[in-house]
Amino acid sequence: MSKEHIHARQLLAVLRQRTLDGLQPINGYHVAGEAIGLDGLANTRHMGQVCSRIDVAAFNAGLPMVATHMVRTPEGEIHPSAFNQPAWYQFREESIELAAGYQWAAEEFDSLLGHLDALSGIGARAHWEIIERRDAKTPGFIRHNLHRKVKP
Repeated sequence: MSKEHIHARQLLAVLRQRTLDGLQPINGYHVAGEAIGLDGLANTRHMGQVCSRIDVAAFNAGLPMVATHMVRTPEGEIHPSAFNQPAWYQFREESIELAAGYQWAAEEFDSLLGHLDALSGIGARAHWEIIERRDAKTPGFIRHNLHRKVKP
C-alpha cells in the first residue's frame, strides 16, 4: 500500500469524524497533515495528493468531493487547483455547493472507504487522467457519474 493511500485512509477517518460532528473544514494542507501525525509543512504537496485521492474515490462512489470541501487553503477558501482541468471547469460551482451543503450519513463514508481501497496503486493525478480520458472517449461520462448516488 502506498504512503498516499495509507495517508488517504487516515485523513478520510479524520474527515468522517469532523463531518459527522458538524465541525468546520480544516484550513491548510499542513493542518490536515498534522491531523494524521505528519510534519504538515514538510508534506503540503503530498497532502494535496492525499486529498485528491479521496476525491477520486468520492467521484467513483458517486458522492460529493468531501476532501475539496473539508480541506481548504489556510485562508479557508477552496483550493485554487480544484477543478482546474478543462474537463472539470463546468462542474466547479456545482461540486463546491453540493459538498458544502451535503448531509453525510456514516454509511456513505463506509462506501467511500471501499471505493478508496479499490483504487490501484497509481497516484491521484493518474486516476483523474483516466477519468478524463474516459470522458473524452465517451462524452458525458463525467456528467453521468458525478454525484450519481446523491439523493435529490
